[in-house]
Amino acid sequence: MLLNRSALAFWIPLLGALLLFAVGEFILSHALDFSRGLVFSFDPQPGPCTDATKLPACMNFAKLGYTYAALWLLLTVVSVAAILVSIGSLRLLSRETQRGAFIVATVLGLIVAWLAVQAGHVYEAVGKDVFSWTVGALGQLGWLRWSIAASNVVVGFAAAFVGTACCAMVLDLPADKPTNASAADEQAARLENRMQSLRLIVLFGALLLVAGIATMAAYLAWPTAFMKNDKGDSPYGALTNGIVTLHGVSYSLVLFILFCGPAGVLYGRLQRIAREVPCQSETGVRAFLAKHQLTPSLPSFLANALTIAAPLLTSQLTQILKLLPSG
Repeated sequence: MLLNRSALAFWIPLLGALLLFAVGEFILSHALDFSRGLVFSFDPQPGPCTDATKLPACMNFAKLGYTYAALWLLLTVVSVAAILVSIGSLRLLSRETQRGAFIVATVLGLIVAWLAVQAGHVYEAVGKDVFSWTVGALGQLGWLRWSIAASNVVVGFAAAFVGTACCAMVLDLPADKPTNASAADEQAARLENRMQSLRLIVLFGALLLVAGIATMAAYLAWPTAFMKNDKGDSPYGALTNGIVTLHGVSYSLVLFILFCGPAGVLYGRLQRIAREVPCQSETGVRAFLAKHQLTPSLPSFLANALTIAAPLLTSQLTQILKLLPSG
């Protein structure tokens, strides 16, 4: 079912989203590689917090560390929830298609996790030894590396299941020409269920990416406790803001592809069903489309647009929060 010509509507948005993600990781790990050699100054110098002059910086460092840990736990929970919602949505498909989609999601999860690991840790792209001099000096670098590696795997599989489930909503669609209005309504109801599932999956995908961006911003901010200027307009803040914005844009574009591709297919199929009803007039076609909840409207458009743009909006919100006084 996933290897025939009718499955192109499944593969095109899925592979397009994967390609877009790979481009973002390439930019981070290779195209902007010069950022790894940047040197930033620290005041006070990181180290044991027994010196009273270092106590305020150490307390701020602890606060940032706890914030990162809390967001990491949230990201893990949201990732598991996204996987469960995606698997539940696949129950709308036939057993054979479910098995195929599950295999695709698993293989894709391995690929996404590999791409994330191959890109190197994001903290390695924010200057020379910044995390070694700060997080490492206080003995926290080991668990930070472990937590990032673990989140790359969990989030990678969650993203793969979300993407696969979104695109799978166009599989096993009604193929028979409706013989009467009742049969057309029944087929349209199946499409409505698919659209509702698609919106739910995209919502959890947006929550996953929002939590991921917030977690990324939290651990990138960790070294600022020992920097002379920890505001968002500092050189280090400018660099990390760029990294977070890059991910916000790429994640929102991925959601756009994963939602608009399948949604367009579902709406196109609904129009075809409406026009295939015997003796259906143009007025009847419009009434049929208005009767079912796939017809685009301003409220639904705004809700979908807000969901898709959530990662980008979050990336900008984290930059604003960096400008607030710390304490």
